[in-house]
Amino acid sequence: MPISDHLIARDLAPKVVVLSLSMNREIASDLIQRELETLRKSSYGELTSLVNQVSTSRETGPDGKEYQIERQAVWDDAKGGNIRVIVAVDDGGLSAFRPLSGDFIVSSTGLFIGESGRSSLRIAIGRCSCRTTSIRRSIQPTCVELLARLESLRTLPFAQLMEIPETQSAKSRIDGMTVTFTTYRHSLRGGRALVVVQAFILTARWPTYISFERIGHILAEGLIIHQDGRIEEAPDDVLWAYR
Repeated sequence: MPISDHLIARDLAPKVVVLSLSMNREIASDLIQRELETLRKSSYGELTSLVNQVSTSRETGPDGKEYQIERQAVWDDAKGGNIRVIVAVDDGGLSAFRPLSGDFIVSSTGLFIGESGRSSLRIAIGRCSCRTTSIRRSIQPTCVELLARLESLRTLPFAQLMEIPETQSAKSRIDGMTVTFTTYRHSLRGGRALVVVQAFILTARWPTYISFERIGHILAEGLIIHQDGRIEEAPDDVLWAYR
């Protein structure tokens, strides 16, 4: 048979593609975390330009395999609201049908949503606010302390406020109950700062917060502080991540 006939026969023969049966999930996870950390540094406006766009790249992992990295951003609810950023990784084998993925959600104010005490199950009941008339009598003393801590932060100059740790916690005993107070400080777009004081009362009696990690009452209030000294109460949609 002529060589040309051999080549034609070879090209017409069925091709067998060997797919990888398993992907190194540790390498894929490292790639995902690296990409997410990079994307988290983007502004809300920059992420908005990525909504409904998919970008992909390929990278050789430490194991010598080639991994495909896919990035996508979508509106998490309504257009102009929270953005969910998703990164997925596969190695081109069977994992392409079910890639490993990770994500984060960012609000229009630049806050990362749902990352305060993140867990696979979290149920919050009610507003979890101290600025309401329907506060149970047993937690009123905790609200008094929470609001006092917030007011002390309100009096700080902006420059001094920006020097406090991004997260700091302390435990107290109030009316025989253990209460953990946590202060959060985040920089926002436009030279603003968000300051939140959160209180968690560890109790199984009439809980308003249930997760795999803990059960109890959770309360949070916050302020948005401008460089020029203007102060406004943080709205509920911003405080949701802390309640």
